[in-house]
Amino acid sequence: AMKKHLRHVWDDTPETEWREMSEFDGSGVATPATALEIALFRPALLALVERFGETAFLAILRDREVEIVDVALPRSRGRMSMHPGLGLHPVGTCAAAAAILAFQPDDRLDAIVDQVASDNEDGERIKREIREARRQGFARSDETLGAGIYSIAIPGHINRGPVRYSIGIFGTKSRMSALPDTAYVEGIGQAVEHTIGRLGDVLSALRPYLTTGETE
Repeated sequence: AMKKHLRHVWDDTPETEWREMSEFDGSGVATPATALEIALFRPALLALVERFGETAFLAILRDREVEIVDVALPRSRGRMSMHPGLGLHPVGTCAAAAAILAFQPDDRLDAIVDQVASDNEDGERIKREIREARRQGFARSDETLGAGIYSIAIPGHINRGPVRYSIGIFGTKSRMSALPDTAYVEGIGQAVEHTIGRLGDVLSALRPYLTTGETE
């Protein structure tokens, strides 16, 4: 069973062939690939919570939608923590989605946005905001998810392949405005770099076992 699970993860890495896949099996249970990714990214989320004292999240591109699959909350008492909610998130207002979609090919971006936009004007606005995130290298949500809510996310990928992940910070605007965006971007970037490096190392080390069906 473990070999089957790990082979599933390996087949989904850019070194073989990029393909879209559903991250869940239809019953709300994460596929083996997603479960492994969540486990590998979890230390990075906890490190971000420890560093910034705000909620950290992991999002994954799923077909033409972006889904938040894991959230780490601060544990300090007497301090309100924000939770972005697990599941699909709106393309036009969410930093988690924009950070991933900003680095998709233009035709893929157009197809995704056109699917969710209410009209042409709305679609053009979303595309402008996402392309701005591409220029900056990160995405922000400034009260687009609700009054007083602020979020920053940056993209992540494996082996220089297509951007599939985003990691971000989510909290109150009043608290998060104490630091510049660049401080969050730098901190998240360090966490992403460390995690992506470990994930690539794990997959590389397992490659002989994933490519030979009879290897124990």
